[in-house]
Amino acid sequence: MFNQKHIEELLKNENVHKCSSKSITFTGKFKLEAVRKYYEDGCSPSMIFRQIGLGLDIIDKNKAKDCLRRWRRIYNRSEEHTSELQSH
Repeated sequence: MFNQKHIEELLKNENVHKCSSKSITFTGKFKLEAVRKYYEDGCSPSMIFRQIGLGLDIIDKNKAKDCLRRWRRIYNRSEEHTSELQSH
């Protein structure tokens, strides 16, 4: 899924906690900010990822949508959503 060049580029981004050839773990701070931008500012998932410098050439549109869907689900079901989203 991600080649070495992609991994190196992803790890330079302050919003990426860790990355492997199969997955990316984003920081809790970014997850919360992404959910806020989605709900409060009306930003699309792909727009949110582009704003932090991750274009759709690395993170495809479906990956962005899936991440936001998962993070919103956690945010909406948990009274202590901030701590759950911030865990890695």
